[in-house]
Formats: sequence, C-alpha cells, structure tokens
Amino acid sequence: MKTVSADYHKFIEQLVRTNGKKQENIVSLLHAIQDKYNHLPKEALETLIKMTEITPSMIAGVSTFYSQFRFKPTGKYKIKICVGTACHVKCGEDIYESIKEHLQIPISEDTDKYHIFTVEKVTCLGCCMLAPAIQIDNVTYGHVTADSIPNILNDFLESKATEEKKIPPIIRNYGPSRGTIRMCLCSSCEAAGARKVFNIIKDYVEKEDISVKLKSVGCTGISFVTPLLELETNDKKKFRYARVNAVDAPAIINHHFKPEKLSSKIRRGIENLLENLYSGSDVSPVIRYALNAREKNNIDFLSSQTQIATKNNGEMDPLDIHEYMEKGGFKALEGCLKERKPQNILKNIQASGLRGRGGAGYETYLKWKVVSESESATKYIICNGDEGDPGAFMDRMLLESFPFRVIEGMAIAAFACNIRKGFIFVRSEYPLAIERVKRAIELARKRGILGRNINNDKYKFDLELFVSAGAFVCGEETALIASIQGKRGFPSIRPPYPSEKGYRDVPTLINNVETFALVPWIILNGGEAFAKIGTEQSPGTKTFALAGKINNGGLIEVEMGTPINDIIFKIGRGIKNFRKFKAVQIGGPSGGCVPESLIDTKVDFEGLKDLGTMMGSGGMIVLDEDDCMVDIARYFMSFTQSESCGKCTFCRIGTKRMLEILEKMINGKGTTEELEKLQGLALHIKQNSLCGLGKAAPNPVLSAINYFYEEFAAHINKKCPAKKCKHLITYSISDKCIGCTKCAQRCPSDAIKITPYEKHVIDTNLCIKCDSCFKICPENAVEKK
Repeated sequence: MKTVSADYHKFIEQLVRTNGKKQENIVSLLHAIQDKYNHLPKEALETLIKMTEITPSMIAGVSTFYSQFRFKPTGKYKIKICVGTACHVKCGEDIYESIKEHLQIPISEDTDKYHIFTVEKVTCLGCCMLAPAIQIDNVTYGHVTADSIPNILNDFLESKATEEKKIPPIIRNYGPSRGTIRMCLCSSCEAAGARKVFNIIKDYVEKEDISVKLKSVGCTGISFVTPLLELETNDKKKFRYARVNAVDAPAIINHHFKPEKLSSKIRRGIENLLENLYSGSDVSPVIRYALNAREKNNIDFLSSQTQIATKNNGEMDPLDIHEYMEKGGFKALEGCLKERKPQNILKNIQASGLRGRGGAGYETYLKWKVVSESESATKYIICNGDEGDPGAFMDRMLLESFPFRVIEGMAIAAFACNIRKGFIFVRSEYPLAIERVKRAIELARKRGILGRNINNDKYKFDLELFVSAGAFVCGEETALIASIQGKRGFPSIRPPYPSEKGYRDVPTLINNVETFALVPWIILNGGEAFAKIGTEQSPGTKTFALAGKINNGGLIEVEMGTPINDIIFKIGRGIKNFRKFKAVQIGGPSGGCVPESLIDTKVDFEGLKDLGTMMGSGGMIVLDEDDCMVDIARYFMSFTQSESCGKCTFCRIGTKRMLEILEKMINGKGTTEELEKLQGLALHIKQNSLCGLGKAAPNPVLSAINYFYEEFAAHINKKCPAKKCKHLITYSISDKCIGCTKCAQRCPSDAIKITPYEKHVIDTNLCIKCDSCFKICPENAVEKK
C-alpha cells in the first residue's frame, strides 16, 4: 500500500506542477488522472486535495457532472458506440447490444469478465456519414454491422500487438520528386480504413524506391467514397481514386509512378511476362483500379459548393505551417498587424454581415464591438468547439483539417478587440482534433504567430487548448465558461452577456469554430465581397454535415440560400437504396424536421426559423420512408432529457414528462389527451427554460407533430406506418421462403427453427424483433406488419 500511495503522490505532485492547483485546473487534472489509471481512484483524489486548493466538494461536483469521468475501473480498452442521429437511424443501438452480446457482458455491467473492453454509448463521434460508427480508444471504425464486430475487435487487438509506426506528414525519397501522393487521415477517413492504406503505400514507395512526396492532408469532404487517394504528377495532372483498399493501392501507385530501381523493374517485367504467357497473347497486364472519384456524381458534389472555410481542402497537410503560409495563410493577420487599425477589422466584419455559425446566428460584429469598446484591461477570447449536436461534424473536420485557419481567425479577432489570451474548447470525443489543435498551437508559437512579439510586432497573444469532459450543455456559452473555470457546466442568467462579463468576470468574446475560420477570407477579400455571397440577411457560406439515408454524405460548404432540394438531390445524389425521401432533420436537438412538401425551402437563418426549426451548428440528417417520426421525436427528447444540466425545473422535469409520453406512444400506449399534453408541455418549456438549449429542446417534437401529425395519430391507434416501433409490429415469413435457413442461422433468440428447403416459421413468443431476419432474407420473404 505504501508503494501505491507513493506512486500516487509522485504522479499527482508532477501533475500539479504542470497543470496548476486552482479550481480552474480541475478538469485538466481529472483528465490526466483518469488517463493514467483508467478511472478516478479515491486515493489519487485524496492526494490531489492535499496538494491543491481544490476541495472535496469541487471534485464531487465536477466529476459527477461530466459524463467522461468515472470512479469504477474500466477495461484496458474503451469501446464507444455512437448513438447520434445518423447512427440511430442506422440502428446504432443494435450495434451496442451486439457488442455486449459478443463480449458476453451482462445487462447491468459495462466491462467484460477479462477486463479487456469497457463498452459505453456516446452521443456523437462526428463520423455521421460512416454510420453506424464506433471508437475503440482513439481508433474509429465505420459502417459497423453485427457480423463485422469480431473482425473489428481482432483488428484492433492485432494493431495493439505491434508497435504503431510514426508516419511523418511528408516522406521524401532520394532524387527529384516525381509527384505527390495525398491521402486524408481525418477521423472519418481513418474509420473507413485510410490509415491501413496509407501504411501500405508508404511501405510500397520505400520498397520500390519511388521518389514521391507522400502527404496526409485535410479532409476533402467526400466522405462517402473514403478512403480517397489523390495523385499529382509533375506535369500537374491530378488523379483521384475512391474507396481504395490495401490490394488496389500498390497497383494504382505503379500505374502512375513506375518503380525506378533496376531490381524492381526486372521483377515487374517478369510479372508482366508471366501474365502475358498465361493469357496467351502479348498484351498489357490488366490492373483492377478503384473507382475514379472524378466521375460525374463526385464532380457534382464538389462543383456545387462554394468553399471559404474549407478552402484548399484535400491539398494541405493540416500541420504544415509553411504550406499554409505558402497558400496565403496568416497574410490576413500580417496585414492587420501592419496596418494597426483595429477599427478597420471591425468595419470589415460589419460590412460582411457575418452571423455566428454556432446556432443562433447572432451578428458577429455586435459581439466584437461590445468587447472592443470595453475599457477592461483584461479580456479573453474563446473558440467554442464543443460540437455536441448528434449528427454534426463540421467543427471536427475544420479543426482536424484547418487548425491554423481557426487560429488565424482568433488572432485577428483578438487584435481587433485588444485581447491577449484565449482558449480553444474542444470535445473530448474528438481525439484527433485535440491532437492537431495542440500541435498547431505549438507550431504557431515557434513560428512567432502566437506568444510575444507576434510577427516581430509588440503585440502579444497566446492560446490554450481546453478539452471538455462530456456535457452537451457546454455548447451554451455561459456553461462553457463555467466549465473552463472548473465548475459544473450550468448556464447563467443573461444579461450580463459574456461580451460584458464572462470568463473571470471580464469581457469575453466567444464564437464557434466555423465563424473564426471565415474571418481570414473576409479580411483578405473585404467584407463587401463576403456579403455578395448568400442572401441579404444571411450572407456568406455555411458548412453542413450531410448524413443519414443519403447516397453522397460528407462535409459540404454551400452559399446561404441554397435550396434543400439541391443539397439532397444534386450534391447528395438522392436517397440510398432507391427509398423515398421523407424529411431532413436540420439543427440537431434544437432544430426540427423539414418534410418533402417543403423541400424547395432555401437554407438560411430566416427561412428555417419560419418552418419551426433552426440552422443550429449545421447537422443535416436525411430520413427516408422507413424512419418513424414519432421515434425520431422520442430520440431527440431522450437525448435532451439525458443531457439536461438540471438547473431549471422546466427543462429538467418538463423534458422528462415529454419523454414519458413519447415512450408510451412508441409502445402503443399513447392517448389523444397525452398528445395534447405533450404540445402544452413543449410550449411551457420553450417559454420558461433558462438557456437557449432548454428553450429549443421541444423543437424536434413540435415540428414532427406539425408536419407528421398522422403518424402520431396512428401510434395512438397502435400502428406504426414506418414499421419501426417494435411493440407495434410483428414478423412473419411468407410463401416466398425458399428454406435457405439464413434467417434461422442469424436469429439470436432461436425464434426460427432450421428446416432446410422448407418454409420457415417465426415463433412470436421468442421473437425479440431485432430485424436480423428481415435484413438477411435474400427473397424478401420476411414481412413486418
């Protein structure tokens, strides 16, 4: 025990020396302790209390409020199963149950008996276009199915068994470069297997001594065809290949960059000769290539966009500061410092009409003006990267792909408002974004972009990364400030607003990631140029996370005022599996559903508000005819209720009562009176909740009732038109059955007996309605009624 206590003492002592000992350091301290011990040991917390100004009540308050902290030891590895909107509509909950079943974890437990894996649900991993998605430690997997779970777990364990290779962003071979090979390694692309392909390519070009630059780059947004490989030859010709796998990769490289070593050429010649002999003719060998991403639908995906925040996507190494500067990066900041007229920056922002891209659409200039005019000697700036909306991944991609652009935007805003210190607040569920932002800050300091004497100027400005601990409510700016100060993430009554009294009770400027990413372009090109894009009241562009039942999902950036129809059917290429479009859910838990009848609505702040929804941060989940709108309403209310901070009664209790009514409805126990009560509760919550998140919480339910009232009425009559709600449907097998036994082999509850070549029968008493038989039947013989 003495050895253990000594270990705690030594570790905590070093931790306090590095992180600090005040209350505002508590979140980073608890993160570090949990990273070390996989949980928060009582002895470690007691040691922390003795060495710092932090009290037991502070630790209890913070550690029980944020979902990422736990007191019970976990397995060696943690599996996070996403149950965000996109994963929900693609049966993410079933993946959670399948993983627990495979690992033989009891219902009341979350860790297997060997303490290898701990399983938990998370609201969103930000890989919505690859739904369903899971994350094991920092490795993400996409398009997960029940059948793929054993292979995924084996793949992860095998990767841990071998030492991970450190891959430099650019690999230079001897001799003049013959071109460049680019591959995105953002979270989404890694989830689709890009890292494996990248490693194969790296090994191949080294083995064959091919003189090329191999770069990991920021995301192109074309997430529906990842892994995506781009090759550029010295004559500036570009070739893109989509859905590249480890088998295809060497053949693609060999096609564009022939091996240079004599031994490689001889080996290639022998291989070609053998292939010619085998075919019986003197012909060129046939190489099977991956899909070329420059086909028409991918051209439409890119050409229909206007890229400002995502400019140069898929071209730059996210952490190559020299390349960022070569492409015009930090020129806007340099010009501002050289001119030394903060008022001109404010004039440009005012002329641009830029509105906050975090949800409410508040005019950016007005925030900046209040902070800039404050006479306070100390002010702060915060980038809100707590992208907690399920179904949203814009901020993650921007932080992973363009961290320097966000830093530049913050530095310009700080100079305009005479601010010396700032924070970038990032979700803990985004490990790659955290890693890249942290590194980008370090590189910017080394380059003189942050710190003292920026660009050899007397101006001082520095940034600090703050990693959240898991609380959706911290997306609300006053709750975010409370979190940075080491408190529970409770929103505060406004006014005063953060621009008047924020972090440490001084003026604090808060904008979200995308807002800051747009600033450098506005300064370089002028506010008037930005205002000409989009609509009069909603100028500029907006990024959206396009996901759900869509063919071409990914990160898109379009002009404000673009019709929903163009986004879904031109950029997104319509609905998957030729199903019928039903609605699009915009704005996450604060937004609502837009039905097919309103598909020509233009996407801007005013247009969406008129429909009873809002833009939110930009999540856009496409729903088809198989989605139940009552279930979607229940899903969002379940999310909001579980994420309520509990400070105000209307949100804490009101959302719970609303959820209870919705659960009754999907279970066939709802009534007309309760539907009326549901609407009444929603209005009370909107009118009386403390913060904006609480006031907007009923929006998904109200919009669903407004546009899909007939589905709610059907549920009251114990019918689910979409055949989604388990308690309102039954499974049976028709005469189409050929007796292939696939359904019986897949059934987890033995509700179908194996009778080869005979019509199968489902025992409804044993059936758990998992939908496995329906999905696997090759003859569509399984029916839902």
